[in-house]
Amino acid sequence: MPVALTGRGAVGLLDECDDALEEPDTAEGIAAADAGWSAAQAKELARLVVGLALVRKKRRMPLADALPRLEALVEADIATATSPPHLAGVAVAEAGGNARQCDLCWSAPRSVRFACGHALYCATCAPRVLERD
Repeated sequence: MPVALTGRGAVGLLDECDDALEEPDTAEGIAAADAGWSAAQAKELARLVVGLALVRKKRRMPLADALPRLEALVEADIATATSPPHLAGVAVAEAGGNARQCDLCWSAPRSVRFACGHALYCATCAPRVLERD
C-alpha cells in the first residue's frame, strides 16, 4: 500500500514515510502527485498501513477488517470517476502536468487508474490491454 500511495520503491519506504504514518492527517504530503489520491484517500491508506503493520499481534488490524475499508476506498474512487462503462472496475486518474507516459504507446500521459491503484496506460490503450486479458 505505501508503494501505491507514494509511487516510490519499497526498499526503505516505511522509514521515509515515518512522519505521515505516525500522523495520518499529513499523508497527503507523501502521496504521489500523479496518482490522483485525494487527501481523504491518503489518510485512510496511511491508517490502514499503520493498523496492518503494528508489531504486537493483538493490536494489529485483522485482514478481515482491512479488506472492507480498502474496498470502500476503491468503490468511492470509482463512483466519483468519469470512467466509460467499457472500463468497468477502472477509474480515470487525473493527469498532472508531469504525468508519466503510457507504458504501451509512450505518446500520451497515463490517465487510467485500475482498482488496484496502478496507473499504467492512457485512455486509448487501456481498453486494448483489457481486451487481451
